[in-house]
Amino acid sequence: MFGCCNRLFSSSCGCQCKGCSSCPSQNVTPTPVFPPIQPSPPTPVPAPQLRGLQATFTAGSGGTVADGFPIPFNNLISNNALGASFVTGSITLTRPGTYLVNWWVAPEIAVAAVESEGQSATAGQVTDEISFAASLNGQIISGSCAPVGTGQVNGFALVTVTSTPATLQIVNDSGSNVVLAEVSAQAGVSVTQLA
Repeated sequence: MFGCCNRLFSSSCGCQCKGCSSCPSQNVTPTPVFPPIQPSPPTPVPAPQLRGLQATFTAGSGGTVADGFPIPFNNLISNNALGASFVTGSITLTRPGTYLVNWWVAPEIAVAAVESEGQSATAGQVTDEISFAASLNGQIISGSCAPVGTGQVNGFALVTVTSTPATLQIVNDSGSNVVLAEVSAQAGVSVTQLA
């Protein structure tokens, strides 16, 4: 084996000897070996907690929602740690944050406002569109609409709550009264806190 410590080339070795038998004895300082540091296990990230509320309106024989009035949701299906209270027709949000609101309504027909005053409506007075909207503290945020007739109106909105408590409602924004269909549930709403 050849190297700086080989006696064939030099009797005085100027390099640090690593313990080869051909070098003159030198003081060899062992290199300290530390045990490897075990990595600490990662801190588990808690699974996000889904906070939500779901309610429906069940009137049995339909019903009418007057123009500008909220759907009177009367059946609380679930309230999973949302921090909201539910009173017929209104959801009170008690935590600031961003909420996803989904709703659906099963209308039968829109009745012109004049009909609610005791007069009969002519064809020209009947609204051609049904509209429901999410309202936060009395202010319309987002609406959805559909042509008059049997069917379903669906809507959704992202609602940001900065000060609490805040009152959330789904209101008739059609410009006329809306008669709901005679089905097992006439409307539904779900509220999910996103952040």
